[in-house]
Amino acid sequence: MNKLYFGDNLDILRDKIADASVDLVYLDPPFNSKADYNVLFKTQAGDASAAQATAFKDTWEWDDAAAKAYHELMTDARVPDDLRRLMEALKVFLTGSTGNQGNSMMAYLTMMALRMVELHRVLKPTGSLYLHCDPTASHYLKLILDATFGFENFVNEISWKRTTTKNDYKQGAQNWPRIRDVLLHFHKDHRCKSTFHQPFAPYGQSYVDVKYRYKDDDGRIYRLDNLAAPGAGTRGHPQFEFLGVTRYWRYNKPKMQALYEQGRIVQTRPGTVPQYKRYLDEVAGIAIGDSWEDVAPINAMAQERLGYPTQKPEALLARIIEASSNEGDVVLDPCCGCGTTIAVAERLKRNWIGIDVTYLAVDLMERRLLDMFCPGHDILRLADVPAQKRRHALRTYWKSGADELLIGLQPGLAPFEVEGDPKDLSSARFLFENDPFQFEWWCVAMVGAQGREKKGADKGIDGIISFVDKPGDYKRALVSVKGGKNIKREMIATLKGDMEREGAVSGIMVTLEEPTGPMKTEAADAGRWDSEFQPRSFPKIQILTVAEILKGHAPDLPTWGLEVFRKAKRSKAAAPTQLALSDSDD
Repeated sequence: MNKLYFGDNLDILRDKIADASVDLVYLDPPFNSKADYNVLFKTQAGDASAAQATAFKDTWEWDDAAAKAYHELMTDARVPDDLRRLMEALKVFLTGSTGNQGNSMMAYLTMMALRMVELHRVLKPTGSLYLHCDPTASHYLKLILDATFGFENFVNEISWKRTTTKNDYKQGAQNWPRIRDVLLHFHKDHRCKSTFHQPFAPYGQSYVDVKYRYKDDDGRIYRLDNLAAPGAGTRGHPQFEFLGVTRYWRYNKPKMQALYEQGRIVQTRPGTVPQYKRYLDEVAGIAIGDSWEDVAPINAMAQERLGYPTQKPEALLARIIEASSNEGDVVLDPCCGCGTTIAVAERLKRNWIGIDVTYLAVDLMERRLLDMFCPGHDILRLADVPAQKRRHALRTYWKSGADELLIGLQPGLAPFEVEGDPKDLSSARFLFENDPFQFEWWCVAMVGAQGREKKGADKGIDGIISFVDKPGDYKRALVSVKGGKNIKREMIATLKGDMEREGAVSGIMVTLEEPTGPMKTEAADAGRWDSEFQPRSFPKIQILTVAEILKGHAPDLPTWGLEVFRKAKRSKAAAPTQLALSDSDD
């Protein structure tokens, strides 16, 4: 089954992914470019995570966690000797010290080195890895890959033109405009035949106009191509007379005669060298090399754009996946971000594994898959249903074909699971104690809300649910998450004030602990509001405990459906999938 994992990719690779089980690895890890898009969060173990960041973070610091990781590199028997020696040399080069000193680049490279060891382990002998990076550290990362995979397994350094030329010189820049990223391509073992399907680009119209100048009576376009053997017969090509012309030919005489009888050999006039009729519709095109300028970046208005800072175009991942894997193969992205890799892998009928250290990204990936491959009602979209309800609905459909949400569910999506997120109260409490921010994002996603960056006076608002009360009448509910034990009635009063300020009709407080009696009374005293969509009223203040959410309870609202995240475009390849779970699956 396809898997989405929430957690540090190093731990998940070690604990969950078997040796030689993956056909293709693509990773686009945070670059060490000092671009600070968000805060760096902690793992459940409590250490600063160097796997990724909530939306994106690529400033790395040399701290205790980095020093421990470096010590592991130096002492773990699974680390190749070449990699240990390289990291020792890089540390001296980058820091000027053989002791405990380090810097941000060394922290970044240490993090990457540990993960390259695990990625090498999980790849099949016929597998490939593509590492997406920028020139800030690509030269160091190439050395790490050489030391981990072996320099003999290096295949290509691919240059992707990710943007048009910038006019930075107008602001005084003294450098060539930086417009490319690098993809480092390695095989697991050059002694095995790795999967590779050469991609082609179509010929340009100007080339076609010059070279393919002829047309058959049936309209097929062709050109006349050379039949004489290259090298004047030095490669063992046969020499004979054909149509009155003696040459070393590319083909033997029976083959030449057969082509002539098929109308594929043309002699424009007696005595001229016969030529081969090559049809335009039979040629693959131009073999794509290691410089990719034909894959456009995602522009601001692109339909596939989801607002994730480092989102890559689907066409880029499609090229890699189609070239270096087959249908049914396993594709792994250990730094999955907004899920482009797994979305494209799903569309191309590959199996997939996606990992991210932030629950925001995991939830975004899950919603993206649902948007792309699960058609639903215009108002009640499956991606906007609270996580527990939508997951249960999918598993029910995959097992029995039943549509318990009554929304015309026909997911053209292979069964998948989300792992690493809390599944019971104790694991939810563990997440809160070790990473309150990730706990907050998890709660917000579980009730079907959009997380909100808290600024100014609205610091108590953790999420917003937009919903339809009647056609054209959109209302909002505010979500406030309280994970601590010290919860009290005043928190309900604060939520009331937030609702009045924001013009929300409903407030939902999610608590890890059981609410107090005064809290319940305060919530009940807030009263109810009347819906125009359903012939009943709804509570203005609702309290949901994490225990209730884990049992599938959801906020009591008329409906959901207003794209809490930007909606991914519908996949043309999506089609109803056959049932794939046995009755024993929960």
